[in-house]
Amino acid sequence: MDHLTLLAYAEDELNGVITQLDETEMDLVTNCPPWTVRRLASHTLGCSWRVLERREGFPQSSRRCRASSAPVSNRRDVGS
Repeated sequence: MDHLTLLAYAEDELNGVITQLDETEMDLVTNCPPWTVRRLASHTLGCSWRVLERREGFPQSSRRCRASSAPVSNRRDVGS
């Protein structure tokens, strides 16, 4: 499986989990405090795409993988 296909599959799986959660669950702190489910999902997706961009030689995003990245504002945004 190529990297893009694998990343798309992982994104679909994460999106499937996230869409099952309500707003209260999205704002729960994970086992990686102080990260909430919403922020961790946003961070994971954003960093995964940026790593793939670097690996495949695409122009890199100016955003860095860090906790202050903008969180997903709504669970339907994850994977969109």
